[in-house]
Formats: sequence, structure tokens, C-alpha cells
Amino acid sequence: MKMRIRTLLAMQTWLLGIALAGAASAAPLLLDDPRSDFVINGEDLLLNAPGGDAWISVRPRNPVYGLGAVKVTLTGAGGLPVVVSPKQLSFNALNWFWPQKVKVSASALSAIRQKGRIDINGKQVFTGRTLHGEVQVHLENFAKQAYQPTVASLSKHRMPDWYKDAKLGYFVHWTVSSVPAYANPQGMVGFAIDAGALVNNLSKNRFYPELAYGEWYRSNMQDKKGQTWAHHAANFGASFDYYGFVSLFNAQQRTADVDGLARFIKDAGGKYTVFVTQHHDGVSFFKPSVLHSRLPTAQAVSERDVTGDFSRAVKNQGMKSGLYYSGYFDWGYSKKQFVHGDASAAKNLLGAAVEATTDQNFRALVRSHYMDLIDQYDPDLLWNDLAYIGDPAEVQAYFFNRKPDGVVNDRWKSPLRFYDSVFAQPGVSAVYQGVIGGLQAAVNAAGQREPITPTVTTVFSDFTTHEYVDFPEKAYPNTRYFENTRGVGRSFAYTANDVDFLSGDALVHFLVDVVSKNGNLLLNIGPRPDGSIPEEQATPIRELGEWLKVNGGGIYGTRPWREASNVSRQGDKLTYTTDRDGHLYVFVDRADAGEKVLTLPGIQVDVSVPATAAVAMLGRTDGLRWSQVGNDLRLVIPPSASSVGASKLVAIRVRLSRPVWDAYLASPASYWR
Repeated sequence: MKMRIRTLLAMQTWLLGIALAGAASAAPLLLDDPRSDFVINGEDLLLNAPGGDAWISVRPRNPVYGLGAVKVTLTGAGGLPVVVSPKQLSFNALNWFWPQKVKVSASALSAIRQKGRIDINGKQVFTGRTLHGEVQVHLENFAKQAYQPTVASLSKHRMPDWYKDAKLGYFVHWTVSSVPAYANPQGMVGFAIDAGALVNNLSKNRFYPELAYGEWYRSNMQDKKGQTWAHHAANFGASFDYYGFVSLFNAQQRTADVDGLARFIKDAGGKYTVFVTQHHDGVSFFKPSVLHSRLPTAQAVSERDVTGDFSRAVKNQGMKSGLYYSGYFDWGYSKKQFVHGDASAAKNLLGAAVEATTDQNFRALVRSHYMDLIDQYDPDLLWNDLAYIGDPAEVQAYFFNRKPDGVVNDRWKSPLRFYDSVFAQPGVSAVYQGVIGGLQAAVNAAGQREPITPTVTTVFSDFTTHEYVDFPEKAYPNTRYFENTRGVGRSFAYTANDVDFLSGDALVHFLVDVVSKNGNLLLNIGPRPDGSIPEEQATPIRELGEWLKVNGGGIYGTRPWREASNVSRQGDKLTYTTDRDGHLYVFVDRADAGEKVLTLPGIQVDVSVPATAAVAMLGRTDGLRWSQVGNDLRLVIPPSASSVGASKLVAIRVRLSRPVWDAYLASPASYWR
């Protein structure tokens, strides 16, 4: 049976390769095409120069023999002129390995940007042989733009109200890993680095503990003593390559109903989405203009432009469209980025960081992909993961100049700074910073041979990102916003053996907790390869949506109160939000039976409005009784008051007295300032 499965997989891959070979004219440009005689240093493609000029740097791919051996000129694609200084480059045996910088004038930038490519033509003086290279570029004239590619300029950006008002977004991890659909259900989630588990693994000649994330299947299977590898070998064969799953995924994704998926998210109360356009396995679910040559195109790019289809469907539903991209890990490109395997995999952490900091093609590839996403799909949010190789200020400025009300998350640091937050502890931080500082200096020194971007320690972001176990216990300072992300179960991508799913009631409580602490919830959906959503995910998500249809007034468009929560005089937990009109929303679990009495400490009602408008339970127009007792508000919830669906949480809206509301607005704790 295993042999039959492997044979069918191989045949599908072979047939797909034949089909794609006929569409070679639409193939993206190979950034590291060995047929090109020249290499453009991708690190310089967007750097701003005085007057709006841009700089690029060029070098021959192979050694040059003889003095004055190669003369080089540059022209834009289709014969467009490229005004450069100097007008001609010269390489010889002494300088061929050192990229030479040329300046492209601002007057030529717009024309080059429209074409997106530059031709490099050369001639070997001694042999007479002609040389040629065609390189994808994204040049930008920042001179008169609102945002410059610097953290100082980006810091002028203010988070738009749409994002603060949204409160609930949906992550969509629809990746190739959903074909094997497996992860160790007892594996780690989030960024809780468990030292004990790490030491235990090392004692068994293994490195990083398996993750419960299905989308990490390609890395998890590197651990030959782990459960993921055992599952892979038993079901697909030890010789079956992960990228053989791509053709199987394409076959099912081809007819998937993305409009239905967008409607499901809309009905579930989502105000925005974040779609995974390329995860760590390096498979692009969009149409990239540039590829590397380390994977066949049929394995590196999905057959369907599902990013385009889904983005359109989301916008048609009136939601904002965000795009995720893995800006550091690309397992199809690099063999150094796996953190699973035997103990020797520990060196991968360092090797991958150095590679990402020094590999020109890799950085140019990531940057080009981001330009593709911005230019082709007009996203409202850029969600980078893990880290970013290069200077993120360039991409962010490019994005904000096109989308001023766009939003970016905070995972844009250099790979060398990936574990900053993990080691930000007394006693450990100083040692860690010293080691990383020395490594950074060494990498920068190595860059004297080939220009690189120094590791980025300070980046701009609109909000901070928290994942699963990494969650704030109390409200943030009023100047900072956060987004918490997690799946309904223990994985982002679909796994058939996922366990421990949250109920609809748990999702409701989780959302209210996040919003009360000045955050958004980015709740994940992991579809099957055909786009369908497993009921273990769909049922609690639907229940959350039903609850929001009644109680959304206390969620959408709100901000935290002066405290995220406290307890009633009777000991019930109370969670708070506020709206622009001076209402306080009080969330409390209703009594399972009988009358419920609550006394809210320090809450004074505006008695100038009708009693039914001053205090009301969302979703009900009668039955709730209230009275002011000194500075406290006494509520009596009748036994007939029911919650929505599976959740016991009810929302009570209180119109605060003007003195109380004005005092809150004037205080440093106010989130409405």
C-alpha cells in the first residue's frame, strides 16, 4: 500500500511538472539564475540617496582574469535608459569580487519601477565574449514621500482607528502541511522556551522539542527520534520528500471556495483577516516576480493565486485584508534553518542567522516578495513572522507611502536579535547582550568585504505580538497596543490529531479578556487542503460569532477602562470596556439559575437620562433592575436573563455620570486621550 501511495504521488508530481513546463513564459525571474553573468547586490535596491536617487551595486558572478577585462553598461528593461554615474563599470582580476556602486538618478526611477527589471550588458575585452544579466529590482524615490526608510520617520505613523476598533481578526494558515496533517499534540506552543525540555532532549542527542504546530512539519520531521518523523515514515515512506505534498495540496486547493471562507469569517464576527502567503516551508501562495533556483517552480509556488482570490473575497465582505509572510525562515532555500534534529542542530541557530545577514540573494528575494504583496494585493496589514533579513524600515516606508492607514506588527528584528525577549531577564540579559553584541560586530566586520545591512536592533511597529502562552496579565500602558494570536486548538495549520480545542464559551471569555487589556484577538483558522474547516474549529468559532451579534457593542470600537477587571462586592469577576459615548460595559458570568445580585464598586450612573438608557443588558430590553448605593452600582439580574448560545457571559451597558467620565478622560490611564 505504501508503495502504491508513493507511486501515485510521484506520477502526480511528474504530470504537474509537464503542465507547468508549458507555461514557462509566465515563469518568474530567478534571482540567483546561474545563467546570469552578473549579480546585483540586493541590499542596495531601495536605499534612499540625497535628491531621491537610488543606489545599486553590481559585480560579476565569476572571477575576471586580466586587467581591465570586463566593461559593463546598465539599461532598463525594454531599452529604457538608466542614468547612472559612472556610466560604465570596469572589473578586473583585482576588483571583480567587490561590488561597485552606481547611482540611478531620480528621473529614471519611475520608468524602471514600471518595468521592474534592469539589463546588465558587458564585454570581456581580451576574449570578446559578451556577457548579460537581467535582474529584478524595486527602486523607490523616497525624497518627497511622507515616510522615509528610517525608524525616526516611521515613528510618526499613528495606528488607524479601524485596527483599534476591529478587536477580532482571523488568521488563516492554509499551508502544504495540511496534507500530512500531523503534529505532536503534546508539543510546545508559543514561545515558552522550556529549559528542562531542551536539556532532556540534548541528553538524548536531540535538540529542540517538537512543536504542536502542524505548519512546522518540515522542521519537526528532521528529528529522527521524534513522533513527526515516525508518522511520516510510516504513512508516506522515509524517502518521500516534503515538497512532494505540494502537488497534492494544489489538486485540492484548486476548487476550494474562498468566497465561502470569507463569508464564514464575516459571520463569525471578524473585522479583518491575516492570510499566510508564505510560511517557513517557502511555498508561495501568491504570484512572485522572483524565485530562487533551489526548488522547482512547481514546488515553490502554488498553482492557484489564492492570496489574490482570498484578498478579493475578504474585501468584498467589507473586511480589511492583512497578509502574513515568513521574513526569516525559508526551508526551501536554506538547509541551515531547521531547529529540529540531533544535537548538532544547535549550530543551525547561529548558521541561519549569519546566512540571513550575509546572503545577498536571500535578502533580495524576501524584499522582492514583500514588494509583490504590496503592489499586487493592496494589503491593509503586514504581518511579518520570526524576524526580517535586511532593513525592515525600507519595506514599511514603501508600504505606508501607499497605505497610510496600514498597520505592521513587531516581528521585524534581525535574526541575530530573535531571542531578545526570551533573554530579557535579570542576570541573563547582560550576558546575552554581550554575546549578541560581539556576534553583531563580527558580522558587520565581515561586511567590509561585501556590503551588508548591520543587524537591526530597533524596529518600528504599530503593535506588539503575543502568541498562546505569551500573554499580558494586565492592561498595557495607554500608548501601546497588542495583538494576541492563537488557534482554537494547539496548532495553527490543520492537523487531524489536534487536541484540547477551546469551547465557544472559552473563546468569548478570551476575547473579552484581550479587549479589556487594550488588544485585538487574531484567532486562527486552519482549513483542510480543500478549504473546508473542521467542525472542532468551526463550532466554537460560530458560537463566538453568535455571541458577538448580541454583545458586540461592548467589544467593537471600545477601549479599556481605568482597570481591566476587578470583583463585585459579592466576589464575582467583572471585566470592563468603554465606548466613545461615555458608556462602561461590564462583562460578568450570569447565574446558572435564580436571581443574580451584583454590586459594582465605584461606579456612578448618569441619572440625567431615562433609567432604561442609563443601565441595560445587551440583547434585552426589560428585566434588569438597578439602584445607586453611594458610590456603588447595585444590579439585579432576573432569573429569566439568558446568555447567548454556549456562553454564560453577559454584557451590561452603564452610562457613566459626567464627573466620573470626565475624570477618566483627563487621567493618564485614559485610552481615549
